[in-house]
Amino acid sequence: MDFAKTDELEPWIVIQGQAAEQEGAAEVAMWQPLQSQQPAVACFSSQELATQYAQQHCGTTARIVKLGQRQMVRLFIECYRAGTKFAVLDPSADSVRQAFEIRAVLSAAKKQL
Repeated sequence: MDFAKTDELEPWIVIQGQAAEQEGAAEVAMWQPLQSQQPAVACFSSQELATQYAQQHCGTTARIVKLGQRQMVRLFIECYRAGTKFAVLDPSADSVRQAFEIRAVLSAAKKQL
């Protein structure tokens, strides 16, 4: 992610499942291409794209949130600790606008924040 671009630092995220209403216990939507065993955190450049993705791929309890920089870094830390190595921007059924290695994003964030 380019840390000079605020929109990329504060993407829209889909919070899903029964945990969507419970603080601290939510699940974020993941994207996983058919040919990969590795899921990635699904991030969106607009609320519209996040809403479309949620309607197509998530349950009825899904909600769309925009995270601030520090919240996004915390989310990426938790995802990385849980074994998720990548995040993607604007995923669709079979492609993404851009993919990011979470470790590299966290390294850059450490320098910027």
